[in-house]
Amino acid sequence: MQRAEIIARGDVQRVGFRDAVQKIAWNLGLSGTVQNLEPYDVKIVAEGEETALLEFCEGHKYPG
Repeated sequence: MQRAEIIARGDVQRVGFRDAVQKIAWNLGLSGTVQNLEPYDVKIVAEGEETALLEFCEGHKYPG
C-alpha cells in the first residue's frame, strides 16, 4: 500500500473538483480524503496500489 499527498492550487473550490477527484480515485480502487484548504486550494490524500496511484497522479486530467 502506497500513499500520495497532493495539493491542487488555484480556483478549484466550488467547481465540482472534489467530487470528480473522489470518483476517479474510487474507479481506480483508491481510498483517502479530499479537503478544501484556505483560500482556494484542495488537499488530496490517496492510498492504494502503486500502479493505481501512478495512474491517478499522472494519467488523468482534472476539471477546473
